[in-house]
Amino acid sequence: MVGNSKPVDVFDTDPLRYLFSADTSHLTAESVVGVAWSTDGEYLYGASGKIVRWKNGGRGPLERVAELPSNCCLAIRSHGKRGPAFGAYGPALGLLDDEAKIQLLLQSNQPNMKEETGRNFAISSDARRVRFGLGKGGDDAWVFDLNSLSLSPSVQGLPRRSATSARPRPVRHRV
Repeated sequence: MVGNSKPVDVFDTDPLRYLFSADTSHLTAESVVGVAWSTDGEYLYGASGKIVRWKNGGRGPLERVAELPSNCCLAIRSHGKRGPAFGAYGPALGLLDDEAKIQLLLQSNQPNMKEETGRNFAISSDARRVRFGLGKGGDDAWVFDLNSLSLSPSVQGLPRRSATSARPRPVRHRV
């Protein structure tokens, strides 16, 4: 069982029956969002805030094996080697080697606007003009104007004001 629950339950499929629960006692607020077996069946890997694994086919103690730059693994899958492939929040894609060390980590070079509200990401009050950064980390601000269907560099980091649109204001997240 994975998702918003803490247990990681392991079942046999033929016939369907409960076998055991992996030890999650050392996971505090983290939930395991996915699991994958090593190809040899020796390890059960879990995706949570970090990548974790259990030896002895999931019956051994929990080990934290990989810290990710974005601190959040979203998916984990077995592949042809012993260690799994994973996808992370960064966004990033990676592979672990047989020793559970990050062998490959491909991070996105696209703008990451998750934390950019109020800096280079803003929307006019009528939602017809949007400012956003196209560069790494949301830098290099541009403005899309729906009225003129144009995309242009932002002047001094702020969108140009027109008669048909109000001054953009930062977008606020609702909690």
